[in-house]
Amino acid sequence: MQLQEVLDRSGLSASTLRKYVHLGLIPHPAQSYTGLGGSESTYAEDTVDRLGKIESYKQGGKTLAEIQAIFSHDIPNRSSTEIITEYLKSVSDTLKTRLNMVIKLDANSVNLAEKRVIAGRIECVQWQIETIQRPIVFKEQLERVALSEQLKQKYQDVSS
Repeated sequence: MQLQEVLDRSGLSASTLRKYVHLGLIPHPAQSYTGLGGSESTYAEDTVDRLGKIESYKQGGKTLAEIQAIFSHDIPNRSSTEIITEYLKSVSDTLKTRLNMVIKLDANSVNLAEKRVIAGRIECVQWQIETIQRPIVFKEQLERVALSEQLKQKYQDVSS
């Protein structure tokens, strides 16, 4: 499917489509060169459907980072630890953005109720990060122990 057809059928702008490709929400299009330095992008047939899902998630209140996490299972050769770590980074970035909002609110002396709402959101994100990190750290510890046991067994086999 050519670029213009994707844009027409999805109703999105070219810059939005490029952003989604850059974020990994949409697979990179195949490039075919047309001569004189020109090229043509060909997108997968399911691109418009996928764009529709992305827009539905956005309208449902999901952030692009959350949508990346949802679609991350489509990316081959990635461990769950890599996917979760990437998601945590995006959550951490969200936290930093919200913290900067509180700092700006403080500088502008906006009312206390707004500051409390944003501070509550930041605490929620911090809790989410801590909750997600615990099983990752535990899994990594288990993997290290298992590897250590395997190495011990190999050493014992070699020295016997």
